[in-house]
Amino acid sequence: MLKKPYTEISEEEGRSDELVAAEYWQNHLARNRSIFVDLMTGLLKSTITCIECGWISIKFDPMTSI
Repeated sequence: MLKKPYTEISEEEGRSDELVAAEYWQNHLARNRSIFVDLMTGLLKSTITCIECGWISIKFDPMTSI
């Protein structure tokens, strides 16, 4: 049985989008490596801002385009 690694993403403030996206991508590839992922998968950036405290959460989620 193939054991896929689990890694948590750091939510440290001040890191560049390029660095965070690269971290998300490497974590995704560690669990989902295939020719299909190589050819048709990318990352979608989402930004959520709390209207009460102003905290900003930036995430990069894998998306597939056919």
